[in-house]
Amino acid sequence: MLKTTILFGAVILSALFFLSCEKITMEPEIIGGKAIENIPAEYGSLVAVTTTELYPNWAQLWFQDTAGTVRMVRIQYLKHQMLQDVLVIPRTQPSGGGM
Repeated sequence: MLKTTILFGAVILSALFFLSCEKITMEPEIIGGKAIENIPAEYGSLVAVTTTELYPNWAQLWFQDTAGTVRMVRIQYLKHQMLQDVLVIPRTQPSGGGM
């Protein structure tokens, strides 16, 4: 009977322990962030907006300029800030050789 009581108590304590846990999210730190309204026009046209549940309150803005270069800007919309590091994906023209 004592073993059953101890086992039952351990199960209840374990359940309470796991139910009280909260997932910790690691948000990117805004170092030298800029105001959102300062996104340069030369980034081109906004072509997409994406989000991920890994970083709540963040969004990625995808731009493409006339040369085809794609840029991704991360913004923290609750703080109205964007990260300074911008992902730049240059586009190149296919070579004339072909397959």
